[in-house]
Amino acid sequence: MSRKKLAKILLSVLVVVSTLVSVVVDWNASHVFNPDWHPHGRFHDVMLLSLLVGLVPILLWLLWRDSSEPEVAIKVREEQKNKIPAFMVNLPLPTVICAVSRLVGILFLGRTLTTAILVIFWGSFYVNLLIPGTSPAANLEELPPNLLGILLYPNMVVAAIIIILALIGYWLYYSSNNENREL
Repeated sequence: MSRKKLAKILLSVLVVVSTLVSVVVDWNASHVFNPDWHPHGRFHDVMLLSLLVGLVPILLWLLWRDSSEPEVAIKVREEQKNKIPAFMVNLPLPTVICAVSRLVGILFLGRTLTTAILVIFWGSFYVNLLIPGTSPAANLEELPPNLLGILLYPNMVVAAIIIILALIGYWLYYSSNNENREL
C-alpha cells in the first residue's frame, strides 16, 4: 500500500473514530444530560458535538475526492503575478493579494484541511487548560492516573494521540515524494 493511501486511510479512521468516541462519551448523563451542569455548558457541548459530526462528511469528501486545486492555484498565481503593473509590484496590496492566493491554494488541499481541523479541534482540549474554572475531568471527585507527578486525564491523552496520528498521516502523505500524489 502506498504512503499516500495509508495517510488517507489513517486520517479517515481518525475523523470517524474520534467523532464516534466523542459522541459516545459526551451524549449521556455524564455530560450533555448531566443535571448538575449549567445549561450553557451543555449548550456548548452539544454545539461542539454537532460541529464535529457535521464536519465528518466534509472532511471525508476532501480527503477522497479527485482534485487538481493545487496545480490550478499555482498556475493562476503565476499568471496573475505577471499581470500586476511593474510600478505596483513593491506595494503592499499586491504582496498581500499574492500571499492570500498562496494561502488559499495551500488551505484548500483536502489532506491539509483535514489535518488542520483534526489538530485544531483536538488541540482545543489544551486551550481549555488556560481558562480558569474549566477542567478536563468529567468527574471532579475522581483523580485521574498520575505518572511522575503528571495527572493523565484520559480525554487529554486521547486528544494527544489523535493530534500525533493526524500529523503522522499528514507527514506520510506529503513525504511520499517518490510516488505520484493524487491531489
